[in-house]
Amino acid sequence: MQACAIKFWAIVILAIAGISAQAQEVSPYSRYGMGDIESPDFAASRSLGGLSAAYRDGYNINFVNPASYSHLRFVTFETGISASNRWLRTDNNNYRAGDGFLDYIAMAFPFTKGTISVGLVPFSSMRYDLQGNYSDTLGNEFSRLYSGKGRTYDLYVGYGYNFVFKDALPKSDTTGNRHSLAIGANASYRFGQLRYGEVLTLTNDPFALSSRRNTTVRVSDVVVTLGTQFRTIINWKTAMDTSIKDRPDPLLLTLGLYGGTPSNLSSGINSVFDRFYIAGSNVVTVDTIANTDDGKIKLNMPAQIGFGATLGDQNKWQVGFDVKYTFWNGFAGLNQAEPLKNSLRIGGGIEFRPNDQGKGFIRRTQYRVGGYYDSGYLDIRNQSISEYGLSFGMGIPMGSRPRMNKLNLGVEAGSRGTAAGGLVQETFVRVSIGIVLNSSSYDTWFVKRKYD
Repeated sequence: MQACAIKFWAIVILAIAGISAQAQEVSPYSRYGMGDIESPDFAASRSLGGLSAAYRDGYNINFVNPASYSHLRFVTFETGISASNRWLRTDNNNYRAGDGFLDYIAMAFPFTKGTISVGLVPFSSMRYDLQGNYSDTLGNEFSRLYSGKGRTYDLYVGYGYNFVFKDALPKSDTTGNRHSLAIGANASYRFGQLRYGEVLTLTNDPFALSSRRNTTVRVSDVVVTLGTQFRTIINWKTAMDTSIKDRPDPLLLTLGLYGGTPSNLSSGINSVFDRFYIAGSNVVTVDTIANTDDGKIKLNMPAQIGFGATLGDQNKWQVGFDVKYTFWNGFAGLNQAEPLKNSLRIGGGIEFRPNDQGKGFIRRTQYRVGGYYDSGYLDIRNQSISEYGLSFGMGIPMGSRPRMNKLNLGVEAGSRGTAAGGLVQETFVRVSIGIVLNSSSYDTWFVKRKYD
């Protein structure tokens, strides 16, 4: 079964890579800050509206709150890809863009004293092309073209540990204890390049040289995230008064909290200022006015805090919500006049499986639905660039054990910004595909083979 799954995954990655090579997602709002901040959620959490603070699953990795690692039962490999379509609308124009790329890759290794997770996840992306036409008091007409592209990533290692509070249970009981407290931490090496371009051209003088400035910022530093989760069994007393044979599934309440303090990302910056002209389809550089290596700058990254709760038996259903607050007004980057503000994100969802032990595709599949609202971290022309969306997904089992080795499919649809006041409204549809492989005594894909 694993060989078939890996072959399928390889085909999917190649297909999405082909899409990525032909399409580039464009967002004018990625001009600000460090670009568009990518969702750190993996496919299962993303289908639940970004449920992550209290989300813990014995088979799926939750990167956002590292305390959740402690609940993983098996060695786990998880990776995902995303493909999206985005429609941009202004008062006068419409534009369509698309993209597809490898989203994340992670592994987790449970030990007796906790669980270690390592992986690579995206942090931000930048891709925009903006042009404006102007004239000065002397009658000169000129255009300015602004462009940017680049991505940053987090290469992380995390650790989670679970403390169990012992209860006085009957000797015949094997269900576990009522309360537990998990703690965890992620240390991420954040790296990548962001390229900013600006071109000035005199439009009423065909013989005038154009000028351009290209600036490259290389991000390279370490950031830390801490998290904790508290879980309790609500119907514990009822369960204790019932024989093990007739005992109901435990009703679990989980509370989660995570956050990171402000950090200064050490970044290198290089700028090139030159003049050029267009000859047919070629760009001919006449001279380089300046080529400067400005050494290191500090990108003041904001603090953030998130909290939430989930309720459910985790085998058949769970429901939960998430709240995240990010202090973006403390950000300082390449452009000191960034229109950034603090942002609030609220999301949640519900997950259910018709019959955890049943037979048949429909009964054994997990179904997810969620939604979210994000106030956004941009305030342009007195307009808050907010975002909202709905999400749907399925966890499709790839084997005889319905909780292990799943294909997580998800679809998000939403809107961002507004076309009022000369701004841009973005409407998007994003498809996420994730694969989860778990190793156990029944499924030895991670065990080294022995030969005679």
